Amino acid sequence: MSNCNDYGFSVALGILAGKREFLHFDQWLNERVRTVGDPFVNALLAYVEDNLINPVLEIVSRLQNPSPAVLTQNAETVLEKAQLTIEILTIIFESLLVEHSPDKLTGKNRHKLQELY
Repeated sequence: MSNCNDYGFSVALGILAGKREFLHFDQWLNERVRTVGDPFVNALLAYVEDNLINPVLEIVSRLQNPSPAVLTQNAETVLEKAQLTIEILTIIFESLLVEHSPDKLTGKNRHKLQELY
């Protein structure tokens, strides 16, 4: 998994393994960002956008004035389907925003990171 060149697959598998605690997600993520760089970051941000941000935006646009309880329930459902946890999301953003400062990313990925965050 750590040497897989299909970064979309690698990201999905890494997130699942991190969620199930089969992988030290923070160490794996930092190593992949350091060794692969922008292609991996691009796949990671695309995963977050496709599996979390877009489904949440779709739910919000579909519901008329949803209550906070309804939004929370739907957000938890989206997180579960995406195999993401709040902890993994925190690791992703902390890693990209702090450990690997955004100025080391391409302009496209830097903009996408800021937009998703």
